[in-house]
Order: sequence, then C-alpha cells, then structure tokens
Amino acid sequence: AVGVFAGTDEVNAGALQNRTVGHVEGEGVQFGPIEYVIVSKLRYFKMGGSERHLRDIARMIEISGPTVSRPTLDHWVARLDLGDEWEMAGAFEGRE
Repeated sequence: AVGVFAGTDEVNAGALQNRTVGHVEGEGVQFGPIEYVIVSKLRYFKMGGSERHLRDIARMIEISGPTVSRPTLDHWVARLDLGDEWEMAGAFEGRE
C-alpha cells in the first residue's frame, strides 16, 4: 500500500490512525478520513485565506455529506477554534 501523510500534529495523527485502504489501478492506497481532510482545509483557509479551500469543502460535503461523521468534524472544529471558518464553508454549499 502507498500512503503519503504530511505533518506530525494531532489532526494528522488522527488521520493516520483512522485511515482506510482503497485501490487505485490495482495498487493499495491509504486515504485519510474525509473529516480530517476537511479540518485540514479549514486550517489552511484560516492561515492563508484562499476561498479555494472553502469551495473544496463545500464540494466534499455535497458529494460525501451522508458519510461525513458530524460528531468527529464538530469535535475538531471546536478543538481547533475553526467555527467561523466552518460557517464560511457552509455558505459555499450549493454554489459553483
């Protein structure tokens, strides 16, 4: 299996601990759970202000909404003080 994980903080550690393995072109590939990807994008937005991250999050929720663990996401949003950013991402839902 191939896996690429960057960083050593608690979010990345959680993503690594909760990863899943899928297959792409016959190769095993490790994926971090979508909740951790969303939280990482919220942090990137908070640091740099690029709305691209908010659009990405809105699209991820649109596509994967029912499979996203809201309790996990809510935990990290609260723990990392990302409530304002999460609210802003919600404003992008349904927009192209």
